[in-house]
Amino acid sequence: MKYLISGYYGEKNAGDEAILAGIVQEVERRDPDACFTVLSFDPADTERRHGLGRRLTAISTSLRSPGSIRAAMRGADLLISGGGSFLHEADFELHGRSFLFREGKLRPVPYFLSVVLMARARGLPVMWYAQGLGPLHTAAARRLVARAGSASQAVTWRDADSARLAYAVGVRAPVQLVVPDPVYALAPADPAEADEELSRCGIEPGSRFIAVCPRPWLGRSEYLESIGAALERVASESDLRVLLVPFHEVQDPPVCETVAARPGFAGRARVL
Repeated sequence: MKYLISGYYGEKNAGDEAILAGIVQEVERRDPDACFTVLSFDPADTERRHGLGRRLTAISTSLRSPGSIRAAMRGADLLISGGGSFLHEADFELHGRSFLFREGKLRPVPYFLSVVLMARARGLPVMWYAQGLGPLHTAAARRLVARAGSASQAVTWRDADSARLAYAVGVRAPVQLVVPDPVYALAPADPAEADEELSRCGIEPGSRFIAVCPRPWLGRSEYLESIGAALERVASESDLRVLLVPFHEVQDPPVCETVAARPGFAGRARVL
């Protein structure tokens, strides 16, 4: 089969890229002859990360010139939307209470669900794969989720709260399930490679450590003090090293460095 995958890919976020890797791996496990086209914000990066050794190409996900997306839909057997938690309006405090736009760009709910509705208008079956949902502050977002979800053949959520919210706003797809996040299906890294990466960060292989991914959150910084204090206490009381893991290649490293520099760690914190 030919699969078209829509999600938050090509934005230099390790979490979203891991989700895509998990989806592709699980589909290939059931369909060894699968061919993939990924809608990406950086097609070259997506092909570099995920295309080696498989039939996978990536195209721009821009809706300003949707011709390539429509062409990909004509050649696909199924649209997979997801996963992750991009169907939300959590950033209203930062970018205003507009349903459609933030900083001149379409918000995630109308952006990604327009791809779903475009597919259904062309008769292409749609599966939502381990999506997260909410918060949804506007009636327009709730109506759009209900319309796009109910028009899809299968809607799966990665947590029970998302499933409950979907039902509350009116999603009535033929198949609705709560499923594990696809990242949990990923094959583990080679132990030797993992040890080498830990050594590079100053953590001796075999030693005990706790890994944490602090992120900039809605323009707030005060929560980093709470995270840092809690990690200092855990590291001291449990004799653990602390590994700060930046998921987003641009946004997260400064936050990780800020936490790691706390004097209470006494050199026990490292950034991956």
